[in-house]
Amino acid sequence: MSGWKDIFKETLRCTQCNLCILGCPMFMGTRYDHYSPRAIILLTRESYLRGGEIPKFLKDLIFICNLCGNCDVRCPAKIRITEVVKILRSYVLGNT
Repeated sequence: MSGWKDIFKETLRCTQCNLCILGCPMFMGTRYDHYSPRAIILLTRESYLRGGEIPKFLKDLIFICNLCGNCDVRCPAKIRITEVVKILRSYVLGNT
């Protein structure tokens, strides 16, 4: 995965099963679904469809994420959520 199109393809595999939120420190700390790996995936997909502009809330989420990898382990679709977050961070910081 290296660019927006690759990230978008990765997000399309999400079935919204919510298994990724189990053990996620971001979700467990708030118990609010908007602070979850699922939210990152859905907002990333929406951002791509709207031309690639990342909304402030998604920017906040990707920098709140501690990249623990719990979501990657739990995802039955094997979406590399932490990799998506890393690429988005680079994009936001202008490193791509």
